[in-house]
Amino acid sequence: MKWILGACIFLVSYPLTAQQIGWEKVIGSEVASYIPNDLVINPDGTMILVGRYETGTGFFRTVDGVTKYADSTLPFGTHPFVQKLDKDGNLLKQVFLPGIEAQHVVQMDDNRWAVCGFMNGYREKNYEGDRAQGIFLVFLDSNLNRLSYTHYPSYYNSTPLGMIADQQGGLIIAADSYTKSDHELGFNDIYSLRLVHTDPKGKLITDTTFQKTDWFRKNKFRNDVFNPTSIATDSKYIWLSGTAKGTDSMYTERTLPAIAALDFDYRPGTTAVFTGPRKKAQSYEVWLSDLVASEKYVFVSGEDMLQQPNTFVSLFDSNGKQIYQLPCKGNIGESPFVTQLDETNWAVLTKSREFGFVVSFFNTKGFVKELIFSQENSRDAKVLVCAGNELYCVGKISENDLKKTWISKVRIRP
Repeated sequence: MKWILGACIFLVSYPLTAQQIGWEKVIGSEVASYIPNDLVINPDGTMILVGRYETGTGFFRTVDGVTKYADSTLPFGTHPFVQKLDKDGNLLKQVFLPGIEAQHVVQMDDNRWAVCGFMNGYREKNYEGDRAQGIFLVFLDSNLNRLSYTHYPSYYNSTPLGMIADQQGGLIIAADSYTKSDHELGFNDIYSLRLVHTDPKGKLITDTTFQKTDWFRKNKFRNDVFNPTSIATDSKYIWLSGTAKGTDSMYTERTLPAIAALDFDYRPGTTAVFTGPRKKAQSYEVWLSDLVASEKYVFVSGEDMLQQPNTFVSLFDSNGKQIYQLPCKGNIGESPFVTQLDETNWAVLTKSREFGFVVSFFNTKGFVKELIFSQENSRDAKVLVCAGNELYCVGKISENDLKKTWISKVRIRP
């Protein structure tokens, strides 16, 4: 879960003041890119950051006609990275893992870290392309030493979109997965929901590409096509945001953003199709990007191509009934990320071309306040985490053709 009980939002001033910024850092390298994807805060204030590392154009240097490594301590190529940072954002240790990208991290009850991502290397026997991927799950100890590494292969591309702990200490990874492909042209690929459920040690319990539930049939959606974007949980349900394909009286087929709830045995719970005022041709120009869930509410963020501003948030009750939908500063293509501060307060991190990074606060009644960071345009929001009275904002920035991590700690009450 992405929120911690006990935090209490303070109505901060607008714009952001120096007194509210605990610190602000740019973490990276001058010869390689570090693209952040997820962050977890330890009880002692140290942080675990995961993402994708890529060799940059300055990785090799030519000296007297001889090509040398610019930094021999860094690996060549593209790898998942895991970094441990101190409470002030300084790097304590980093490790690189097999695969392409680390996307999510969860702290286990026994002080282990679970990191999932995707990797190449598994291919269907008769498939000549190089697009087939699998999901990996790594367990690390508190010093980032690798304890185990497990690969959950897929016949087609499969990318994790979120990871949560279940009620028994195991893990559930939500992923999209290709279920149909044109082997000659690469067209007509179909995405489907994939859930990888493991025990606390990573042993596979369930791996399903198709999630055929009564909810999809009742709502006239194709049960083989639900493309997830995020996963959250409360004590009763696994909540998913994503898009589903189906039919209605106006179009023969359309794609709608939706939230869906499943219990921990994958039976359908209370759910809602996320609809809006406009449809366009055979598609709906709205995308959901992130959600958090509590016992009473589900809070969702997304983008709408036809609205201004393009970013919005929506609050649902635990039965899937929409309470409100409101605009939020942000532009199309700048996915908003959310975190829950307490039972009735939420924060959203996005990027506006006009203002830079923006944190918007909402409660059950609607919009509360905004924090605006003065930043350049070549930046993308990536992670927002609440820990006690502090909010950790993480983004990807570009400097000299390299990607780096921007991270700021903000106080949300005195």
